[in-house]
Amino acid sequence: MKFSLFLNSRLRPDLLRNFLSSVDQMTFDKNNIEILIKYDNDDELTHAFSKENFNIETKFIRGPRPDNLCASYNQLVKKCVGENLFVCNDDISILTKNWDQIALQKIEKYNAETCNSDGIYYCRTLCNSS
Repeated sequence: MKFSLFLNSRLRPDLLRNFLSSVDQMTFDKNNIEILIKYDNDDELTHAFSKENFNIETKFIRGPRPDNLCASYNQLVKKCVGENLFVCNDDISILTKNWDQIALQKIEKYNAETCNSDGIYYCRTLCNSS
């Protein structure tokens, strides 16, 4: 598995649907992607949505509402199996076709040029929101 995309969500299944659709449409190799979504115990909308079928491996994790979203991210990271972790929000869309291939090429180029061995990268995306 090359990428684990993970996020917290609460009461926004329509946004999650858009996010998951964008990942599905823009990912080159869907077999190398997993998505982990943490939602709260009292979030029945997301729970109902989690029962739908998705084209990419999508894991929904239900639990208590966190006091700290960063602590929730840390819990999600422990469940990720991808080599590269990508923290997301439920209100984003992936807009770049084959983003996964592009990211892997950039990682490989960076590793070759810098002899990087720690596997830690700070990457950023372009945002088109105003």
